[in-house]
Amino acid sequence: MKNSGEIAFQQNYNVSNVPKDVPRDDSKKVWQRLKESLDEEEKMKLLKLEKEMRKGIPFEDTDEIIEEARKIIPPVLSVPKKYYKEIKNKGFVEATPSWTGHRLIAAVLGRSPYAPKNEDRIYFSLSPRVRIEPRFMVKNKTREATGKINKDDALFHGVVLVSDSQKQLRLDHDLKQIN
Repeated sequence: MKNSGEIAFQQNYNVSNVPKDVPRDDSKKVWQRLKESLDEEEKMKLLKLEKEMRKGIPFEDTDEIIEEARKIIPPVLSVPKKYYKEIKNKGFVEATPSWTGHRLIAAVLGRSPYAPKNEDRIYFSLSPRVRIEPRFMVKNKTREATGKINKDDALFHGVVLVSDSQKQLRLDHDLKQIN
């Protein structure tokens, strides 16, 4: 039997009403359309989550927040439009090197998708079967530089990383295009 998250993903998180002609670089419009597909109770929960994310979620509350957020709305991956044809041809999104040298796939959960100015982007929702981990921001930069993070200084702001064991996400299996 499928869980409710799996069913919602198959129904494209009720985002079938997101038209394909939404400007691909306008993450706020995509985010707004995703929120419009929610019922009133889910909208209120998401509004509360968004406020908490702006402040930062303490380390010890992160697992609960991620679980709660995924019941409401999917994590969203944004990819530069210039890679769209390559992704469609390959049929998957691949982990890319970050500024730290690690290969990763980052997305956002419970907040507007990443969208640099003047760059057209494509947005995908992640399936509930994709394992994600929180990406913490650290208040104390010296601890971040040393690699030693005190849990008391780690805050979650909605950025998630796809688990190290998944270096590729397949279209229509792990990802659904939402714009």
